[in-house]
Amino acid sequence: MPERMTELSEIMRTSPEFAIHKKMRLFDYIRSICDKNRDELFNILNEIDQIINLTLEDAYYPVILEITRRFLNLINTEFLFIEFMSRENKRLKEYNEPR
Repeated sequence: MPERMTELSEIMRTSPEFAIHKKMRLFDYIRSICDKNRDELFNILNEIDQIINLTLEDAYYPVILEITRRFLNLINTEFLFIEFMSRENKRLKEYNEPR
């Protein structure tokens, strides 16, 4: 019985459908990173009103650095997501073309 389970597991792992399933899981993961970066950026932008009201000049520099860092994280992950989707779209077209 264990040999049959191993054989079936290997058939499943090597199937084209399983490859698509793995890519869709990666899609979900990348999308969740994009969403997290967006939420972090929006959170800090919402907190700026409180930080800007500080009278200390030294508070502005770290705030600008943090906003810039989060903005770049968001842009980079969105770019990677678009690039990933473009590659996968091409692969899916090839997979669906009649042979």
